[in-house]
Amino acid sequence: MKNIMLSFRIYLCLIALLASCNSDDPASLPPQPPQAVCDTNSPTLFQQLIANTIANNPSIQYIDDVFMDLDTHQYNFEVTSAESICGFGYQSQGGFTGQYGIEILDITNSNVLYSNQHSFSATTTDYVQLPNPIQLVVGNEYAILRTVLNRQDLDDQLGRGLRIQNSLSIPYPFTQGSLTILSSTFFGSGGPVNNIVVPYIDLVFSQ
Repeated sequence: MKNIMLSFRIYLCLIALLASCNSDDPASLPPQPPQAVCDTNSPTLFQQLIANTIANNPSIQYIDDVFMDLDTHQYNFEVTSAESICGFGYQSQGGFTGQYGIEILDITNSNVLYSNQHSFSATTTDYVQLPNPIQLVVGNEYAILRTVLNRQDLDDQLGRGLRIQNSLSIPYPFTQGSLTILSSTFFGSGGPVNNIVVPYIDLVFSQ
């Protein structure tokens, strides 16, 4: 009888051991949500907004141009659905080879969400991926700014942007998908100058 009981206990232990092994099998685990992707190769909402504004308003004569010799270029924006900023892109202009300060602000709550210094390519829009995506809240107003650092001359302040011929005011807001650009401003070594250029600082949302 003792031998039967011992055999039965060994059998139960083997069943438990096999069950614990099977639980480590990836096929037996619950499916995991897909990881968010920070795609800088596909057109971003910001890129689409600029392209569509030019294409859909031929009578206004929008120009994708290099303009505005002030230190800081800023635009304010909001989202209509939950988004996460995973990166941003910029292109150096005016022959400037130094660094720009990049900031992302939560205007609604007076918080600095990101602040760092970066160099960018002079030949193409150059992207920085954030170490931790920034979660955006629907209804909050945000801003992204670039400030030229240690400039040598006025050309170093220049930046790419969307403007209207003859420097007329931009008819904000502009919306593409969940992104709405609300306003823009330029300041530092002059200004402020408001709402005549959309600075080309590309926002990349996680996908």
